Amino acid sequence: MNQKIHDMVSEIEAMKTKLKQEIAKEETKAASFRIEGGSVIFDRENLQKQRAHMKHLWAWFKEVPLIQLMTAPVIYGMVIPAVILDAFLFVYVRVVAPVFKLKFAKRGDFIVFDRH
Repeated sequence: MNQKIHDMVSEIEAMKTKLKQEIAKEETKAASFRIEGGSVIFDRENLQKQRAHMKHLWAWFKEVPLIQLMTAPVIYGMVIPAVILDAFLFVYVRVVAPVFKLKFAKRGDFIVFDRH
C-alpha cells in the first residue's frame, strides 16, 4: 500500500475515534441521569419535574373509563394461567425431548420481551 493511502486510512480511523468521542459527549450531555456503582442516579431537576407531573392513585382512578377498570382484572388474571401453562410445557419438553432424541431450542430465540 502506498504512503498516501496509508495516511488516508489512518486519518479516517482518527476521525472515527473523534466522532465516537463527540457522540458519547452529546449523549452524556443529553442524558438526564448517570450510572454510578451499578445504580441509576437521576438529575435533581428531572426528579422535580417528575414529582410535579405525578398523578395520585385516586386521581388516576377518576380519569380511567369504567369499562377499563372492569376488564383489567380479567386481563391481568390471565397471567397466572399463562405462567402455569409455560411451566407445564417446560417440564413436558424436558421429559419428552430426550426420549425422541430431539434437540432443545433456546427460549431466547423464540420468546422476546419488547420493552418499548
